[in-house]
Amino acid sequence: MKGSHIRELSWLIPFACIGLMALSLLRPLPEFSAPAQGRIVVDAGGVPVHIALPFKGTVLTWGGLVREYLHDTRAPETLLNAGGAGRREFLKEVIGWIYPRLAKRESVWDAGVAGSYGRAANSEVESLMALDAGAYLGMKGINNSPVSLLRRIGLPTLHSITHPRSEDERFFTQARVETAVIGHPERGEELIANYCRAFAELERELQPTTLTMRPRVLLFGGSRRDWRVLYVRDHHHSHQIYVIRAGLENAAYEYEARRPDAERILAMEPDMIFLMERSRDPETVQEFMGDPRWRGLKAVHEKRVYRMPGTSSADLAIMQYRPLWTRWMAEIGHPERMRPRLRQMLRESFVREFGYRLTDDQIDVLLRIDENKDSAGYERFTRNYQAGKEKRSAR
Repeated sequence: MKGSHIRELSWLIPFACIGLMALSLLRPLPEFSAPAQGRIVVDAGGVPVHIALPFKGTVLTWGGLVREYLHDTRAPETLLNAGGAGRREFLKEVIGWIYPRLAKRESVWDAGVAGSYGRAANSEVESLMALDAGAYLGMKGINNSPVSLLRRIGLPTLHSITHPRSEDERFFTQARVETAVIGHPERGEELIANYCRAFAELERELQPTTLTMRPRVLLFGGSRRDWRVLYVRDHHHSHQIYVIRAGLENAAYEYEARRPDAERILAMEPDMIFLMERSRDPETVQEFMGDPRWRGLKAVHEKRVYRMPGTSSADLAIMQYRPLWTRWMAEIGHPERMRPRLRQMLRESFVREFGYRLTDDQIDVLLRIDENKDSAGYERFTRNYQAGKEKRSAR
């Protein structure tokens, strides 16, 4: 009789186990005290954080920081984890050319360690703790970020980006935080100085205050599969300052909607269109100019539609390349003022920053030479343009 009662209650065992497992998740997390030796780094939010010495490496609690971290620090060896396997996509960009060995370091992309950053549960934090990093970097404003919980238990956690007043402030703060974390703050100051110097040189050549005409440009993205998926960069977006610095005017200045319709875009009537990648299957320049929706646009008739440079929409939009990215716009908008120097400047920039020499084929990829070959004036970015120009002048 007793044995039968035990058998009848056996169905409760699995539920009891589940209950015990759930209770284990409620156990308090450990607390860590500051190390005896180290340095203080102030993060983007103004919080001082103690970084232990010797430095053990960095974990990115948000994978979107991978591109900037590697470009700012030039220290792939300090990267312990980049936020999950999906972040390997960044290695298809320029950063993968510069650091090809990074793809082979499985621990950096190990989703099993901490691949779903953001839930901020105890189990998630414990997987981050197991990495035993010298610093954990995050971005303020990311929903359910584990940064606050990591900081509460005493781990060295910093925001490298907050909500800056300007794009320049965001770039400068991020560069300073990330380079200070690895112990080379002078690198951050060098990046900022190079950035300011490059824009000063661009301004001297373009002389924007003397411009009598500023072409109206539309920064536009769309999908070839679904014509309803359209995206316009309006005047509130961070790109606006670079449009102005390139001596251009944003055709969407009065436009507020995030999901525009074709009629509104036709009404803007831009002089030029710069295509961004806002979907996995974006329209090419050729498809855009052949699309019946856009046949009424002046920019299409004059073949002034261009794919923006980079291996992706954000590839050359980071701090080091923003002056060159802006120069690309200025050379298209004001070819009579700007010398065709972008290929040379790209090559010099990569040598200076990384000791990496781009090939002509790689520069062609970055400048989207094949896709933009039919666009007006784009021959100025081709590898043989200067030689051909000198030959024509000699005649």
